[in-house]
Formats: sequence, structure tokens, C-alpha cells
Amino acid sequence: MASVSFLELSLSILCFTLFYYFHIKSKRKNPVIPLDWPLVGMLPALLGNLPWLHDWVTSVLVASPLSFRFTGPPRSRMQFLLTADPANVRHVFTSNFSNYPKGPEFAEIMDILGGGIFNADGDSWRMQRAKAQLLMSTPRFKRFVATFVRGKVENALLPLLDHVAAGKTKACECDLQDVFLRLTFDTTTKLVFGVDPGCLEIGLPEVPFARAMDDAMDVLLVRNVLPLSWWKLVRRLRVGYERKMAAAWRDIDAFIADTVAKRREAVKLARTAAGGADLLSSYIDDDNEEKDAVMDAFLRDTTMNLMLAGRDTTGSALSWFFYLLTKNPRVVSKILAELETVKPTSGANAINGMASFDPEDLGKLAYLHAALCESLRLYPPLPMEHKGVVSAETLPSGHEVKPGDKIMVSLYAMGRMDAVWGADCKEFLPERWVDEDESASSRLRHVPSYKFLAFNSGPRTCLGKDMAFVQLKAVAAAVVWNFDVQAVPGHVFEPKVSIILHMKNGFMARIKRRQLGA
Repeated sequence: MASVSFLELSLSILCFTLFYYFHIKSKRKNPVIPLDWPLVGMLPALLGNLPWLHDWVTSVLVASPLSFRFTGPPRSRMQFLLTADPANVRHVFTSNFSNYPKGPEFAEIMDILGGGIFNADGDSWRMQRAKAQLLMSTPRFKRFVATFVRGKVENALLPLLDHVAAGKTKACECDLQDVFLRLTFDTTTKLVFGVDPGCLEIGLPEVPFARAMDDAMDVLLVRNVLPLSWWKLVRRLRVGYERKMAAAWRDIDAFIADTVAKRREAVKLARTAAGGADLLSSYIDDDNEEKDAVMDAFLRDTTMNLMLAGRDTTGSALSWFFYLLTKNPRVVSKILAELETVKPTSGANAINGMASFDPEDLGKLAYLHAALCESLRLYPPLPMEHKGVVSAETLPSGHEVKPGDKIMVSLYAMGRMDAVWGADCKEFLPERWVDEDESASSRLRHVPSYKFLAFNSGPRTCLGKDMAFVQLKAVAAAVVWNFDVQAVPGHVFEPKVSIILHMKNGFMARIKRRQLGA
């Protein structure tokens, strides 16, 4: 009797579920819009589309259009507004900035970043930003960036790619994403810690700290799409992906603690001379040797945030930029034509007849800058931005938000919105950044940051924007000038599900020396 009752109950639930499904489905104006189920909300649609999350979010925002309210399970704290509306972005990031902090929930999800600038709000954020801005804006640090980046390109990147092009790797192929991430890891580690780990050397040695950073980024995305109570339980049990996070955290902390101790000792020895130009040395120089435990925690969190900001984002940007170049040879031709207007150098640092460019000269090239901006528009390294809500109000789109809600801005989707960029929004057109009535070498067209959000907007605009462009241009110019890069036929390019827009399958490319003048 009990078994029959259970069977009847099961059939009743199944019939109700099917009836509800077809009833709701019949009322939907667009099949792309996720169903709002009893008890679980729209979570099944989110989890079902997780492997292609960014493209799914884009399709939802196209159908909405531009803004969509996502509802998770009751009490899951997964109620958030998805948006790609520039008017909402301007309001949230600039006009009413104080009402939309990162919030404590974001800091808990991103706990590996500690109290650093990415997680901080209020006075802590203002203090950290002012300090970082002061250090990064000095002429000495800017010279340090330009000199090291150029040297790294000449003495590490170009020789490695020449090694590949000479047929010393299989079929002259390599994973270009891995190469760029190694380059930006070496560069960022040098600029932040004053240490060059040599990750880009021929032979491509494994660096535990770099691997740990990758593992941590993968876990952070999972946390962002699961209810808070779910992933916190997994973290408490230290199983599954959270076990990987714990191991990554140990490796990251060990590297940072060891490096901080060594740099602190080096700074003490250099008191009578000029200290290091790297950011860690500058922070240590100002700590007055007080409250060591507090200062160590601050240095750990600050350097971790700077590493994330510099290494992963720039490596991702370079990968997608060269992917787009492989599909658009006319853009390559225009970049080469513009590079011919400045003088490459092939002196003591030139390897096998290859050349590089002075960063100052590259800063004058409008089309190269436009091509990089266009790539960042389509493939922003940080594809999503998260904001909390302090006080209830109505956004420019007409959507109401209240305390406890979250706002998720999809930068990836914004670059693919006809309403924002026009009917050709999915095309790679550097020309959209250059005044139509001028030549490619003329002035750039101004695009407001609330529409082009790759470097954030408002008071939180990225402090490292200029530093990032120095590195992007130095690498892009040197590689385009010296090498012909082609994607390996059949290789699948798609975004990885992570908080950084890496390529899921890497970037398998064939590298050939370019015949200049051909």
C-alpha cells in the first residue's frame, strides 16, 4: 500500500511538473528566456548552459533586451539583474557609485584576494587606490615598465617564437596562449615583485605559482554561479573543486611570503642606495617596519591583486587579439603599413635579424591602438562585473533593485549588442575607433568608458590601463613585424568558463618568419 502511495505521489509530481513546464513555455515570448521553476528558479537553465555561459548570457540579453532579472532558488541569494545597458552602467559605475559597492558577498566569493583593492570598498579601497596610483604614476616606474617589457620581448619572446618558426617544435606549432600567459606572468612578477621567474625560457619550465593562479581562477567562476550556501558547504568539507582551491592557496601564499621576505631584506640592504623600482619594494620602503603581521597581510593581498590584474588579463587580451588577426589579414596589412612609419631597432638586442620597437614610438600609432581596443571590445579579459546594492532605486532601464540584489554587467554581451555598437557589432572593425574623415594614422575617436568597459569605468577605472597598453603594443608590434601567425586548421576557439576570458582549448598556431618587403 505504501509503495502504491509513493508511486501515485511520484506520478502526480511528474504530471504537475510537465504541466507547469508546458504552461510556462507556452507563455514565453522567446524560447531563449529561461524558465522560472518552483523551488529552483532559473538555476537549471544557468547550470545547463554553463559550458557556453558567456554566449548564453548574450542570447538572453539580446532577447530581453539589454537587461534581464535572473531568479535563483528561494533564500539562495541568487537574485540578480543581468545587464549590458550602457545607461545602467553609467548610473551604477559613475552617477550613483556609492550605492553600488562590491559588497561582502563578493569579497567572500573572492576570498583568495583577501582585503586587496579588487575586494575593498569604502575607506580601505580609497586608501589602497591612492597609494597604488601614486606609485604607478611616477616617471621612474613608467621607465621601469617600458624598459623591462621591451627587453623581455627582445630577449625572450622573439627568440622563443624564432625557435618555433625554425622547426624546432612539431610542425612549427605552439600554444600561443600559453606563450602569452608565460610572458605576462614573467613581466607582471617582475613589475610587482622585482623577480623574473624565467617562465618564458625555451623549454617552457613549469612554475607552481602560475599553475596555482590558473586553478584558483577556475574555482572562482564556479562559486559565482552556485548558491552561496552550496559552495560554502563544499569549501568547509574541502572536497571537489574546493580541494583544488585549498592547494592553490597554499602555493600562492608560499610564493608570496618567500618573495616578500627576500625583497624586504634586499630593500634593507639598499637603504643607502636607490631601492628597487618594482611595486613591492616601494610598498616595503614605506611601511616604516611597523606592525609586521599586519603589513605582511597587506603586502600579500596587494601583490596578489596586482598579479591577477596584470598577468591574466593581458595574456588573455593578447591571445584573442592574435586570434582575430588570423581571421582578418587586411588588418594585419594595415598594422604593418603603420609600423613602417616608425623605425624598428635591430641593435645589440636583435636576434637573428629580428627587430622591436620603442614603446614611445608605438604610442603614436592610432590604428594599432584601435585594433587592440576593438579586440578588447569583443573579448574583454574580465567578461563580467559584479556590484551589490545598498539602497533601493530604479535604474535607467526601468528595473527596480533593492538591498541584497546583485547587478551583473556582461562586458562580453555588451560588445555583441546591436543597440550599443550597431548592426556590425560582431565584426572585427578597428576602423570604428578612428575618425571616418581621417587617415588611419590620425586621431582616435572617443568612446565613453560606460560603453567600452574593458578597463572598468568611473572611480574604479583601471590604474594599470597605460601600463597594459605599453605591453600590448610592444608585443603586438614585434610579433606582427617579425612573424606570420596562422591558426592550426581545425582548432576550436571558444571561451573558457572562468572569471578570466581565456581560450578553453588554448591557441594552437603555426609560426613562420615574415619576409619583410614581400
